[in-house]
Amino acid sequence: MKKIGMFLGTITLAALLLGASNASAQVLDNTWFKLSISAKGYEVGMDDAVTKGSIKATAYLLVQWNGSDRYNYYFYSETSPGTWTEKNVGYFSATPSGEVYFFLSDKELTINTPDGKELNAYITGLIKVKLDDLGNLKSATFQSLGIEVYDGSTPDGATIYGGATIKGKICEPPPITV
Repeated sequence: MKKIGMFLGTITLAALLLGASNASAQVLDNTWFKLSISAKGYEVGMDDAVTKGSIKATAYLLVQWNGSDRYNYYFYSETSPGTWTEKNVGYFSATPSGEVYFFLSDKELTINTPDGKELNAYITGLIKVKLDDLGNLKSATFQSLGIEVYDGSTPDGATIYGGATIKGKICEPPPITV
């Protein structure tokens, strides 16, 4: 009887811990991040002339709990002045590593600029979360751990190659139609 009681106690504790982990995983639901993007590399023109180039852009990332076991994310990029377009949709694990780290591994990303440039990249990103004493979201930041710009284009037809960095933090919902 004592073994059954210990077994049931262990099952109950495990269920509570799993529930708590699931609840803490949802802390990013409906969270917006404002992202600053900086890319450097090379542009190869239509005449095969190679020049160094750089791009700076702003983008937004919306993170939403899918109601089950992961987060969906929506990446918005400014495709022309004042026009924000959803460029990428994906997901990442809702189980935080160490309760405060969420990794986005090997995600494809399309970054646009208002002046017509487009970058296609692969990113590994990190969302660091800080919780208050009650387990509620206090703050969060986004940073790229590595970005490969494997292809891109300019309005005059040049191709872009290089690397990039992204940094960001939580923001109020931007004036974007979702």
